[in-house]
Amino acid sequence: MLKSDMDMLYKNAVMLLNNGEIKTGLLLVAELAKDGHVDSQRGLGIAYLTGEFGLKINYEDAVFWFEQAAKKNDPISLYNLGCMFYNGIGLEKNELKAFDYFLKSADFGYVDAQRVVGDRYYYGDIVELNHNLAKKYYLPASKQGDKHSNYKLGVLKMFEKDEKEVSYNASIDYFEKSITNENKHSLNVLIGLLKQSKSKPTNRECWTLKDLLLKLSSEHNDNYYYRGQTKFYEPPLRPSMYRFENSIYPIKYNGDKRLRKTGTEFYFEKAFSKVLSNSYKIKRIMSMYITNALGYTFTQAMFQQAGYTSEGLDVTSDLLIALFFSTYEYKNGGFKPYEGNKESVIYRWKYLKKPDPKESLQKNYYECGNLIPTYEIYKSFNTCNTVSEFYESLREYANVINWGPSFDLDNTMGNRPFSLIKLPHSLLKKSRVIKQKASLLLGDCVISEQMRENLILRGGDPPPVYMEHLPFKMVQDLSEEGFCETFIYERNNKLALELLNEFNIHPKEIYDEDLDNNGKNDDLSQMLLYGWIENLYAPLTRYGVSVNTNSPAPDYEISYTEMLSYLNEWQEIKKKNGYHLEFD
Repeated sequence: MLKSDMDMLYKNAVMLLNNGEIKTGLLLVAELAKDGHVDSQRGLGIAYLTGEFGLKINYEDAVFWFEQAAKKNDPISLYNLGCMFYNGIGLEKNELKAFDYFLKSADFGYVDAQRVVGDRYYYGDIVELNHNLAKKYYLPASKQGDKHSNYKLGVLKMFEKDEKEVSYNASIDYFEKSITNENKHSLNVLIGLLKQSKSKPTNRECWTLKDLLLKLSSEHNDNYYYRGQTKFYEPPLRPSMYRFENSIYPIKYNGDKRLRKTGTEFYFEKAFSKVLSNSYKIKRIMSMYITNALGYTFTQAMFQQAGYTSEGLDVTSDLLIALFFSTYEYKNGGFKPYEGNKESVIYRWKYLKKPDPKESLQKNYYECGNLIPTYEIYKSFNTCNTVSEFYESLREYANVINWGPSFDLDNTMGNRPFSLIKLPHSLLKKSRVIKQKASLLLGDCVISEQMRENLILRGGDPPPVYMEHLPFKMVQDLSEEGFCETFIYERNNKLALELLNEFNIHPKEIYDEDLDNNGKNDDLSQMLLYGWIENLYAPLTRYGVSVNTNSPAPDYEISYTEMLSYLNEWQEIKKKNGYHLEFD
């Protein structure tokens, strides 16, 4: 029978079914399917899968008919088989096989499959994250009017790094094509902000080192903070914790939804991958866990010194320390004068409000101003002579806050008894925070509605301010004009080293290896961090809980023993490589 004849009979069968003549219509579809008519094979498969037209659901028959149509490259049947493999319906769950079917269907032009394949590459789900391949499949789906694909293309364009022209026009165009009744508010907010974005000029004056030091030293004020780098990187300047993907051009915003009311220049932040590495999960769990016990500011101070990922940007109140870090690079286990590009940079922040260290210790993330005065915080603690006294003070602190399974965070927040903790003279003296007169600079941010909802779902405290309908968090560029001054200078290692040596500022003074005479780590922050994590064992084993399987953060699916294993690994890396911990 000719295909055109079978097509006509299939149309007749559909009419019979729509008119209520179910038995006659199904018999005709079944006959056509047996004769190899693709539309009939697919239609019969859908009927068996869904129970349409009164057919009893039969996954085995659904798979059979989809497979018959798939042999003839029917894109919808290929897609349906992919869905059955992906969800484990009628077939043993197998995400790799599902992806193969989705891919074949997408290559034959089926828009739903193109969207699914694009998403898999966009998120790094099943396959390795690849935004170029995501675009490859979103683009044909976009041409077919798929709103989801238009939205994703808008996002990818917004975060694309190889843009040469100052324009978000492509992103705006894609977002406008993706508007629905459900997302129109969030996209209108996003489009409005994008229309304000523009490129930041990068042509800056290049100073001689001598002239720059004369200027900065003559203008120095106790409320000024600095940061030195051997290289100038294009904005935004952000702490390591926020160095995910960020939008390519700054967005001006000075509305009332800013958390700290200091920033006016922001970049959208987007962590594309849903698949977080175990190393990243461990760092986040450590931060959450220790923050509960010791508070946000003290935890960040310790993370800063220990070399873990920090939510603040390292700055110093000492101009010569900034000069050191714009002259030396850390390489092969030690600091050496940088011999690369000819230009270095020093950033200066003027008139940052320095909080009282004891008051700062009780602040949470949302209550903190721009500055965590790490140096002053360390200096504010009581001291002791021995490490054993230090550990005893920590045990007393833990007892007072009732640390363990019955710990009550609400009663502890804002009332932590830090006066009980005593830091050893010897370790405090060796601390890099003390040697470098270090502080942490927190950026302003505009928190998205989605981020706020996710925090609430995880049981966290909702932010006090957030941007309703904003789909992405915005984080301040800490080098924005008006908040920061950027000084690029022509490197002069001879002059820099002479000056640093005159004031006894050299690698051994700035960075101690943090090993005692027996080769054991005696870094103050490392001891504090590891000790608190190690204490996870004690209360759990007392109550008969298996530490091998129990997790301090079930969403991350990381056990206690895995945490300790990573900490041991990191300590070994630190002994080998020194200050820079390369986790992954």
